[in-house]
Amino acid sequence: MEGEGGHATGERTDESPAFDLGRALAGLNGEDEAARTGAVETIRQTVDEHPKRCLPTVPKLRAILTDPASSTDVQTDVAYCLERLATESAGDVAPSVPAIVSYLATESTSTTETTDSLLMCLERVSDHRPRVVAEHLETLQEADIETTTEQRWPLTDDTGEEGEQRPATDAVSESTSH
Repeated sequence: MEGEGGHATGERTDESPAFDLGRALAGLNGEDEAARTGAVETIRQTVDEHPKRCLPTVPKLRAILTDPASSTDVQTDVAYCLERLATESAGDVAPSVPAIVSYLATESTSTTETTDSLLMCLERVSDHRPRVVAEHLETLQEADIETTTEQRWPLTDDTGEEGEQRPATDAVSESTSH
């Protein structure tokens, strides 16, 4: 049954390299920047192969992303992890949307890699929870975020006439006005 099997406690359930969730969370909570950096690096190394194991770190990763003391490299790693975790479980990352949007709208020193990862994270969340992201579209549009992606991430609802793509805010406002 999903949700069982020791993922939340950090127990190993397969033949993969050890990932100590408790140690990672303790490192993320620590005041020592080196410990936090090490914990973020460990999560980044684990998230591609075993994203479910890393899901409990989302709230701590969100806090590190928005912490002004976090280095640009750490923020880039955190953004990557959040993107991968949103791919695994958008619902677990959805509570991070306000912090991600705030970061994107205000952080002028963000790298393009960080920005692109966070925009992809928002896209993943919007695939499953469009209203959560739609609430923040205006802020993102006002921020005029530069990205290397081919196009701005398209939060759209494809219920427009004749294949027309409409912004999800239109779809949301229509669905709430009935």
